[in-house]
Amino acid sequence: GPRPARPRPSAPGPRGPRAGAMALKGHSFKMLAPKDIADVMNILGAHPTVTSEAIDKPTPEIVQSCVQALIQFAYDADLPEVKAHAHGILQRHGDQHADVYDEVLDVVCLFRTSKQLLAINRVEDYSLKDMWEPHPKRFRMMLSAMINFCRYKENKCAIITGMKDALQGLDAERMEHLDIAKDMDQSLFAAQEKHKQELQDIRDAEMEVQRVQAEVDKLQKARQSADRVVEEAESALAAAKEWTRQHEEQREQTREQVVQLQGQIAESPEGIEQEIREAQEAVREERRRLEDRSNEKRSRTQRVQVLGRLEEQLDTVR
Repeated sequence: GPRPARPRPSAPGPRGPRAGAMALKGHSFKMLAPKDIADVMNILGAHPTVTSEAIDKPTPEIVQSCVQALIQFAYDADLPEVKAHAHGILQRHGDQHADVYDEVLDVVCLFRTSKQLLAINRVEDYSLKDMWEPHPKRFRMMLSAMINFCRYKENKCAIITGMKDALQGLDAERMEHLDIAKDMDQSLFAAQEKHKQELQDIRDAEMEVQRVQAEVDKLQKARQSADRVVEEAESALAAAKEWTRQHEEQREQTREQVVQLQGQIAESPEGIEQEIREAQEAVREERRRLEDRSNEKRSRTQRVQVLGRLEEQLDTVR
């Protein structure tokens, strides 16, 4: 069966009424009065009901009942469970008649477990005789030792229960924090995914802006070219208008000159004819000068040719 931890010498003493309690020499616990022991046994559910007289005059049945109640409380286990475990051990070792040992198992189980409790309280001389032929004083000492351990266990269990409750509270808080952390992780993951999508949208928008900007630049260049063409066309148009204006002015001047000449012809045709003859004479004179120059040029060319042939002949003679 399970082995409870040995209490330290500073373990708390028995609680409850202490009337009739006396210190045992060499032990760390006090012997309880029969009435106190009987009260504890009845609280633990010993059957039949235990009285002070039964503690003062114990029988093997009373010993077995009291020890069983204390063992069940100390180990948190029922005697039938311990016996069933022992039966299983016997059957695994090949014993097909384990039922024969029922009565013996009751005594042996109680003896072994109670001996452990008494050993924890430094009672080393416990034997089966204490169960078969109980002595009142030793019986009170045995029960006082086991009750001392049960009270020690109750104190520690209360502390441990509080610690377990605190542990459960902390574990629940830890699980709550884990759930919060999980939710935050999911929120963070969703935010990261959203951020990635937003970054992709931003990159797409930037690329679209670049594309539109390129189109705008192209259109601006085309507009600048068109503006230059328009400026050139406007300049050409202005030049054409200026040329037209000048020709109109010349035409107007010519028309005025024609009108004047017509007027002069009408007034003095002889003067006009004289001017025409003078102009014709000037033209003939200019033609003669041009012919003279042409003849002079031809004569020079002929001289150059003759001199060239002479030079060639001289070279041949040499």
